[in-house]
Amino acid sequence: MNWLASIDDIELMLEAPDLSMIEFSDMTVEDILPFMVRGGPPPRVMSADKDIRKVREYLDNDPRPPMKYSEAVKEEINELICGSSEKYAELRNRIKFYIDAGEKGILTLIVAFISTNLGLEAGAVSGFCALFLFGAKKIGLNAYCKSIGQEII
Repeated sequence: MNWLASIDDIELMLEAPDLSMIEFSDMTVEDILPFMVRGGPPPRVMSADKDIRKVREYLDNDPRPPMKYSEAVKEEINELICGSSEKYAELRNRIKFYIDAGEKGILTLIVAFISTNLGLEAGAVSGFCALFLFGAKKIGLNAYCKSIGQEII
């Protein structure tokens, strides 16, 4: 599972800018998740906007995916990182190939696989994938798997 360490934090933050809150505060993945889903507080960038009408308009037409997407993506990421099922065997092999070749794009590959498995648009899951991968990197692989009740296989 050395592939997780090879993912660039900046690449993840570009996909989900809210991740910078983990880096520069004491917030956790679970603290940030509400900012990424429909019905949650407005993104931090918007909270600095002095025109409350813009914020209300954004929230009335909230383009963010619903919370149920995040739960589905979290389960898939957990299986990818900590599981050993055949479901993600091909993806694990492709990730290893990318790492061995010294290429980037691992996040894109993971998003494509997971969005296909869930039948969702890649854009709907990319931020969640970045968030959960970032969390796993920060906690550490063994600690992350133990925190969700799984041992690394």
